[in-house]
Amino acid sequence: MQRVISVLAISMIFSVAFLIGCAVKSTPQIGEKFMSTSKILFNIETDKQLDVSKMKDWDIIVDPDAIPSEKYAGEEFQRLFKEATGMMLPINSKAQGESNHVYIGKATSEKLGEEELMVIVNKDSLIITGGRPRGTLYGVYQFFEDAFGVRFLTFDHTYIPKSTDVKIPVGEFRYNPPFLFRWSYYAENSKEPEFAARLRVNTVTHAEKLGGVTPQNLINHSFHWLLPFDKYGAEHPEYYALFEGKRDTETGGGGPQLCVTNKDVIRIVAENAISYLDQHPNMRNISVSQANTARYCHCDECEAINKREGTPMGSQLAFVNAVAKLIEQKHPDVKVGTLAYWYTRKAPKTIKPRHNVQIQLCSIECCTLHPIDDPTCEKNRAFCQDMEEWSKICNDIWIWNYNTNFRYYDLPFPNLRVIGPNVRYFLRNNAKGVFMQANGNGTSGELSDLRNYLISRMLWNPNFDDNTNLNN
Repeated sequence: MQRVISVLAISMIFSVAFLIGCAVKSTPQIGEKFMSTSKILFNIETDKQLDVSKMKDWDIIVDPDAIPSEKYAGEEFQRLFKEATGMMLPINSKAQGESNHVYIGKATSEKLGEEELMVIVNKDSLIITGGRPRGTLYGVYQFFEDAFGVRFLTFDHTYIPKSTDVKIPVGEFRYNPPFLFRWSYYAENSKEPEFAARLRVNTVTHAEKLGGVTPQNLINHSFHWLLPFDKYGAEHPEYYALFEGKRDTETGGGGPQLCVTNKDVIRIVAENAISYLDQHPNMRNISVSQANTARYCHCDECEAINKREGTPMGSQLAFVNAVAKLIEQKHPDVKVGTLAYWYTRKAPKTIKPRHNVQIQLCSIECCTLHPIDDPTCEKNRAFCQDMEEWSKICNDIWIWNYNTNFRYYDLPFPNLRVIGPNVRYFLRNNAKGVFMQANGNGTSGELSDLRNYLISRMLWNPNFDDNTNLNN
């Protein structure tokens, strides 16, 4: 008990110290406004503007054939506009006349991506639309952030400046988020999916009114269900890793690992993956990836490949390629994802991922005090080298990054100032999506609300001014 109290005391001291440091630095400087951020929309200078104070007799137009997320976007616009201006605009399904309407989800001739948004501002009309299923809803949230200074800070607190003295530049504004997969792994998002949608976290809810989830699934450990030991282990021990001279039977961490050069293993794993895809025809990717254990196969065949390739990823990737080739015959549009994690993080010398193979690169060994691209940090230099090598042979890379102390969620974790630089590094190196693993099991982690807000904002807009907003 005394030890627990001591740990909590230390946590509180460090947290208070951090907050005091922020308080010292957060005094607004000349030209800096409270709750400033990096705008995505309305970054132009023009004399032509929409005067919000003249919108009291407008209405909101939502087509009766709109999908659930577009109808909800209309409701959200109505709610946020009322809270910001005091004006309650009615929602109608058809416009009377050509002027004084806010169109939500209006069809355009433009072809927009699934989450791409478009805002068209005129003096007498406003259009917020986007790709389906999430673009329009995300467009509404972006509009209020950039036009009114709204901030979706926590699930139970939204900062909404009260003002009708807002003027919005006339013009056409578009945004397409660079990361297709954005997961700030905090329990607040999974428990409050409406809040996750406001942060544009696109991985936690299948609710149609919130736009559902991105079709890209998290690439994760999967050997345990593709070739379950309790089904095959007794009769075919040779299917599993040869470790320390005997076939492994340890099931911890989703083990045992597989003997990835065994032709029957390749066939059965492919058959089981294909069967799963047959039952889930809308899936765009499936994981074929190692268990969370270092007890990988050391049989002669596996080791020969690993020694030749300079990494245990040699035999793993050869296996994944073989499985992916078989899957492609039945499901040509499905990608096969595998982890580059722990002992498989290093890319092979000669084996390259097939065109339908995805790599989820994991940074678990990295130093969290320094930015990943800090050249003075030895641990991080090694990760950057690995990412550079993977980028040479694969154009379908996803990131698994770590943002908490898994032993003690409440203890301070020294990465708050490197979250922004790390996300920008991933983007510069052409990552398609990022899983930011944190304390997703609860809501009591150190500064979890702040971290969730910062991570979500960075994944949506890597140009977000992280330092200014941390100080605010």
